[in-house]
Amino acid sequence: MRARDSYQLKQAGLSQLEESFFIIDRTAKIVLCHYSHDGKFSVPSHRNLVGQNIMTITALFPVEDLETKISCALNTGQSLSGECYWKQKEGKWLSYKIKPLLHNNIVTGALVSFMDITEKKLLEQRLIYQEKMAEIGAMVAGIVHEINNPLDILVSGLDCLDLETSAEGKITCAATDIHQIREQALRISQIIKRLLTFFKDQPVDMLPLDLNTILENVLFALKHTHRHKDILFIKELDPSLPPVLGSKIDLERLFTNLLNNAIEAIPEKGVVEIESNLGNSTDRIQVKISDSGRGIPREVKEKIFEPFFSTKTSYSSLGLGLFFCSQIVKMHHGQIEIESELQKGTTVTVTLPCLKEPNQSNGGKQ
Repeated sequence: MRARDSYQLKQAGLSQLEESFFIIDRTAKIVLCHYSHDGKFSVPSHRNLVGQNIMTITALFPVEDLETKISCALNTGQSLSGECYWKQKEGKWLSYKIKPLLHNNIVTGALVSFMDITEKKLLEQRLIYQEKMAEIGAMVAGIVHEINNPLDILVSGLDCLDLETSAEGKITCAATDIHQIREQALRISQIIKRLLTFFKDQPVDMLPLDLNTILENVLFALKHTHRHKDILFIKELDPSLPPVLGSKIDLERLFTNLLNNAIEAIPEKGVVEIESNLGNSTDRIQVKISDSGRGIPREVKEKIFEPFFSTKTSYSSLGLGLFFCSQIVKMHHGQIEIESELQKGTTVTVTLPCLKEPNQSNGGKQ
């Protein structure tokens, strides 16, 4: 039996013993087992497995219906293979093979092998992520091309209207509204131009910024947009906060997205709280945005920062808002966390490093 096993092992291409495996006989009894020499994966920690029926321990492996697959290989002589995710083993990915062993064209047993392919799967996931980023970049370039020209015309027209009202010294209310519209149009222009460089490793202007001012400006604009809703806005902004080193347009986008999501999570009536402080730290500012909305299911929360993931049914939602938020926070060397409970609400916490040295005003990179 041992000589035949050795011969069949060489036939199976396992002379280097890179896989963890069991060899079983025709009755599914284990006659030999091996632990991979690389140490990346080991079979369940059961000693004295030789002599046991492998069907008694199939539940210890992550392969679905492993017992049925082994029986099929022994009864039909067909090889089976696949991949599986082992959540209990620190999130490992495994490949498995079930190869019948033949003697004189008769099935005498089978080789059941496992190999750790976690590194390979992680590489594949990184490649898929890069492909998604390339798709986003191409999409953004198209959006910029289509929007930028009419937006420039809009800004120029608003400039002319602003000059006319200023020269006459009349319609001061309209002039104020025109100024606000112009500011928002310029902001849109900056955003779409910024999107062109978002996916490239290009320098970004990083300046000392007051987060409270950014939060106040964003909240002012969103209150007007959502004025039809009965929402109570509660602000607790620490006036003594130090500045942060950041990109103004990106931080405005970050908090616009987060506050907009909080408002949209409330059907008609509710509360949105905005809080800024140093928390338990002296060198990191914490901004919390809470809502009394419908909350986020656990399965959604796990994917919420992925590009193109969205639970909104409207055509205008591309599932990029929170993805961009996570990238902006990362660019600013911060963290973003979400806590949520169904039917009670959601709290998003953004933590950003303070600017300690007044002369640190340049050199930020995306």
